[in-house]
Amino acid sequence: MPSPDRRTLARQTDRLAQAPASRYEAADGYTVCRTPERPEYVFGNYLILDEPPARDELPAWLDRAAATFGTARPAVVQWEQPDRYLWPELPELTLIEHLVLAGTAPTADPVDPADAAVPRLPARLAEVATDQQWDDLVRFAARETATDEAWTRWRYGQYRALGGGCRWLVALDTDRIVAAGGLVGDARLDRFQEVVTAEHRRRRGLATALCGELLRRTQRADRLAVAVADPADGADRVYRALGLEPAGYQYTVLAPAVRARSRRDA
Repeated sequence: MPSPDRRTLARQTDRLAQAPASRYEAADGYTVCRTPERPEYVFGNYLILDEPPARDELPAWLDRAAATFGTARPAVVQWEQPDRYLWPELPELTLIEHLVLAGTAPTADPVDPADAAVPRLPARLAEVATDQQWDDLVRFAARETATDEAWTRWRYGQYRALGGGCRWLVALDTDRIVAAGGLVGDARLDRFQEVVTAEHRRRRGLATALCGELLRRTQRADRLAVAVADPADGADRVYRALGLEPAGYQYTVLAPAVRARSRRDA
């Protein structure tokens, strides 16, 4: 089995996570991602560029995205590259930077239980399997991320539809969820998704311990674990502690709907 292309790990694992609902159409120099049942889903209806664009090429790509999906919604383009994006700020545009990390196996002890600075972890990590467990997970995720519950329920329903292609764990403290996270994958890749810790329990090693256990339950020597994290909020620290290393960057540029409309009408 060929090894996954390390230059496009975020793109490949995005497709794994979006497989139940999204459709991909190859074009010249880019791919169109569509999520027909959720046309308002910004990150489910966008263009994925084969190569990083030059700065002066962005307006044309954003216009193409606006023409593809309609000007009443933000125009979105995305790409990957091995190095950080060093362009100056782009007026009227939103640039999102994510660090892509990858590794073949977790470290043996990502959190040292003998370290007095690390509070004792919850007594129980449980795998999410039943309808009630998924419902509890959705409510926890919606609450802790301040996200609409109906939207969260749809999103987690897509993960659940992956069947054996996903595995979710929750950390329980007296039967109350205090952390959660999942892996979606195939024969070559595993991707961390939706790692969430209760606000009052953050920075105590919960997420690292939970993600480490996810890897121990799923990982094989011939599979690559991938995480796409926001370095601005320190999310990459969890994955670095597990032995994952930087493998590149994923960039997403959004143009407001009003801008896309004005350019088209000009």
